[in-house]
Formats: sequence, structure tokens, C-alpha cells
Amino acid sequence: MKNTPLIYGKAARFFHWATAILIAAMIPLGITMADMADGSTKSTLYLIHANLGFVVLILTALRILWKFIEPAPSSPSGLSPARQWLFNAIHLGQYVFLIGLTLTGSATFLATGPLAQNFPETMAAALLSALPGVHSVLSKGFIGLLLAHLTGLFQYQFTKGDVLTRMGLPKISLNL
Repeated sequence: MKNTPLIYGKAARFFHWATAILIAAMIPLGITMADMADGSTKSTLYLIHANLGFVVLILTALRILWKFIEPAPSSPSGLSPARQWLFNAIHLGQYVFLIGLTLTGSATFLATGPLAQNFPETMAAALLSALPGVHSVLSKGFIGLLLAHLTGLFQYQFTKGDVLTRMGLPKISLNL
């Protein structure tokens, strides 16, 4: 359950992989529904996307709380100061963007969903004029951070040493 100096514990791995799986589903779902015409299918996808986003928000909050309870293992060995800075900045950025995405997505859902009737009309209109655009920009920024995260992970995995086992995956190498 607990982290060691080199490996993430079961709780941290659960938070990471559950969030990763949900995000892997939400990205194509969000792209698909954004390009769809309004209708029942889009509404259903929107509802699924919103509910998954709410679960991601809860998991992210629990994951951040867990980091205070159980400090993360040390960074992978052999990182230059610049790469160490990038490692930390990308991870922090992912948390910031995830929280921003889930909050803007939830607020958009509230302003358009069944609870929208409880908002004053001017408030709902103001939310709807700003939030989807903010959510879209945050989603593109998050995807950029995710690609940077994966690039760094695989670059380290294949050139410096095993980093995937820290998160509970079997060792992968290019040695054939």
C-alpha cells in the first residue's frame, strides 16, 4: 500500500492507472462529441463524458491528498537538472490542468444540464459563453502535457533504465 523510496505503492498506482484509463476514454469521447451535431447520441456521450470527468476529479483530489499522506518516491536517477525541472513541471501541470478541466467541464454541465434551471438566466448565459472555450484550451494543453509525459517516460525507459516498474508495469526494453 505504501510507497518505497523507489516504487509507488498500491494506492498511488491505483489512483494513477484508474485516472489514466478514464482519461484514455475521455479524450476520444470529447473529440467525437465536439464534432457531432446536437441530438440524443451527443447528449448521451456528453453525459458519459461529464460523469467520467467527475470521477477523474474525485480521483485527482484523492491522489493529491495521498501525496501529502504518503510522499512520492524519488525521481528516476540520472536526470539532468533541466530534465528534473521538466519532470516536476509536467507532473504539476498535469494536476493543474486536470483540476481545471474537471471544474470547467462540471460547470459547463451544470449550466446546460438538468440543474441549469436553478441558475439565474444571465449567470447560465455567462457560463456558457466562456466555459466551453476555456475547457477546450485546457484540453489541448493537457493533451500536450500528456504527450510530453509519455515522451519523457519512453525516452527514459529505452535509454537510461526501467521506470515503468515504478508504477507496477512489467519491465519493457528494446533488447530483442
